[in-house]
Amino acid sequence: MSRISCEVMGDLLPLYCDKVCSPDSRALVEEHLSGCAECRGLLEQMSRDIALPLPEAKAGTDRNARELEENGLRRIQVSWKRSKTFAFVRGFLLAAAACALLCLVYLGLTEWNVTRVPSKVIQITEVSRLQNGRIAYHVKMTDGYAVNQVKGVWDDDRLYLVPMRPLIKTRKFADISLANTYDTLNLDQIRANRKAAGKSADVRAIYYGPPEEPILLWEQGIELPPASAALEAQFQFE
Repeated sequence: MSRISCEVMGDLLPLYCDKVCSPDSRALVEEHLSGCAECRGLLEQMSRDIALPLPEAKAGTDRNARELEENGLRRIQVSWKRSKTFAFVRGFLLAAAACALLCLVYLGLTEWNVTRVPSKVIQITEVSRLQNGRIAYHVKMTDGYAVNQVKGVWDDDRLYLVPMRPLIKTRKFADISLANTYDTLNLDQIRANRKAAGKSADVRAIYYGPPEEPILLWEQGIELPPASAALEAQFQFE
């Protein structure tokens, strides 16, 4: 074989490195390399440049990318679970608060006695004195709505018995509630309670209804008629 120049070797070495040259060309290259240190150095440089094949380098890059992607997905998953739990807890608390508020509103409208019954619907009859000295009377609300509380309001030595209702009135049990009942007043007990509270024991008058339009039940100097036998029977165990 005839010796080839280094310039020609420069063209053949890439083919030799890639192992795509013909057997005859390979033989020529190897013969030249055996006697040319410069071309051997060039071959070594080419071999180093391609020591890490592109697929392997790309595989490493892809592996790092996959790891980063997996880590990112895990973080997103953890964050999503946390946000989902937080959203559930927040929704539960908001729902509980809304239910509690609705219950309070319902109780406030239907159970809390916050409104006074006007005197125009209050009917007082059979005011009389029992044999035990108590004052007896019958009260009825002519509008047919129930009353569940009678609040005592003092104005100096005057007592007002004020029937109270919730904002939403009801007719349920109206005939057996405080809206239709017999009741008594114990003046001695009222005076004793006033004295125990550190106030004057004097009681000048007792009214039924709001102070703006009261209905007189008893006043100092008034002589009440004696109670009927039927009324006495109502309170014989008191």
